Order: sequence, then structure tokens, then C-alpha cells
Amino acid sequence: MQKFVEIVIPYKSHLASLIKLYTASFPSITKFSCDSITTYNSKDVLELEIDFGIHNLDYKNDYIIIDYQEVGSSVGTYYSAEKMEKLIIKTEYDNNYKEKKCNKNKKTKNKSVKIKERQWKPIQTMRNIGKH
Repeated sequence: MQKFVEIVIPYKSHLASLIKLYTASFPSITKFSCDSITTYNSKDVLELEIDFGIHNLDYKNDYIIIDYQEVGSSVGTYYSAEKMEKLIIKTEYDNNYKEKKCNKNKKTKNKSVKIKERQWKPIQTMRNIGKH
């Protein structure tokens, strides 16, 4: 049975901005938000980010869910009214990974090998910004 690992990213962090921009580059994303325009090769280009909602990605045969939502009521701050946001990355991990790895090692080698408990794939994917 597959289980999901969830990682909550602070919504005002630089990492959250990178994730929202990078996620918008996938062809499966159809709902965008635009905060600014930049100049690229002498042309004005929209800087698109994902909008609020659940976004499903297929990245190198890994199923990743980006859940970006507004939480709670609006709160007045010194500058404006704001709502808290929540950015959650979810991915599947194989609960039987350790067992499968042991069986594979028994078939190929009879040496003892250190085995990872889980594979944390979301962190790996965000390091390769710009590469699908």
C-alpha cells in the first residue's frame, strides 16, 4: 500500500516562491496567478505562479501533489488585510522499500548493505529547478 509524505513549506519563504514558479512550468498546470512582468530577450514576459488549489504533477514517474491554499479569515496588518497561506508538497513513498531492497540484494549479492528506510523524493526534485 502506498503512503504519502507531506512537507509543509512556509508560505512567505523564498523556497515557496521557487516551488510556485517551478510548478507553473509543468504542462498539467492550467490555473495560474500572475504578480509581475519581467523583460526577457527584449520581450515582456508574465511571471506565472500556481494559483490556489491542488495541482498534480508527474515528475520522472513520481507522483507529486502540490496543495496551495488560503487558510482562515483575513487579518488586518499595518500594510493591508492578509490571509494566511499554506503550501504542502505530498509524494508517495513505498512502505515496502526496505523489504524489496533486501530481496534485490539477496538475489544479486550476499553482502550486507546499509538500507535506506524511505526515499524522500520531493527534496530531490526541487534541486533540479528547470529540468523536467
